[in-house]
Amino acid sequence: MLRRLYLPLLCLTLLLPCMRPAAHAATLADRGLAAYAASMEYYYRKPQPQLLPTLLQRMDDAGLLADGEKRLLVAAFLGECLRKDASTRSLLQNALAHAGQEPGHNIRRTLAWAVHLAGLRDAPALVRQLLPNRADLTLREHILSSPSPLLRWKATADSSVLHMYWTAFMAGGNTAYVEAIIDATRRYARLKASGRQYEDDFDLCRQAAASLYEFTPRHTLVRRCVEKALAATQDPAEIQTLRLMLR
Repeated sequence: MLRRLYLPLLCLTLLLPCMRPAAHAATLADRGLAAYAASMEYYYRKPQPQLLPTLLQRMDDAGLLADGEKRLLVAAFLGECLRKDASTRSLLQNALAHAGQEPGHNIRRTLAWAVHLAGLRDAPALVRQLLPNRADLTLREHILSSPSPLLRWKATADSSVLHMYWTAFMAGGNTAYVEAIIDATRRYARLKASGRQYEDDFDLCRQAAASLYEFTPRHTLVRRCVEKALAATQDPAEIQTLRLMLR
């Protein structure tokens, strides 16, 4: 049912630990970071790339980057930042330089995914540079054999990919991610209307519809995409479902 609350780990604020240091010990940067972490869902509205290295380090310190799925979400976010703003690259390289070899291995893995998902021209060389050790050989080959950039991944291939699409949108405001999720939502409407819930991708399309229901009221860009899709379709099931998003 679309009206149930859908809260996957999309927004980086859900990935971040509480970052409110004691007032007497907090620097201005710390206080700014604590406030900014709460609005990472809307990063695309006012990018602050200078904060990304600190966020990355904090997430690593909290052990979040050790989790493969969370690492992919962070990588999708950073990858979109890299794709949109070349200056982000030097900032993240500085973050890597200041990370210790052992504590920084998950930062390296995250950045390897990020440069690959960004589709950077020199991504293969960067991935090998970031993951030079034999212990990361399997991961390195897995990354290099995966589609690049992120938009080449099928949004309904897996729930984690759907989450990555939303995270990338939140980083850069690229509505191509939203349009792919809308396409999955439209398929959900058609499958449901024709009683084809047995289709392999039905549940993932349903998840896409639930996520769109959650974020349409919160993001003007998403709402505009839904309105455009609604105006372009004549399918009764699609019309009914897309109207639900515009509640």
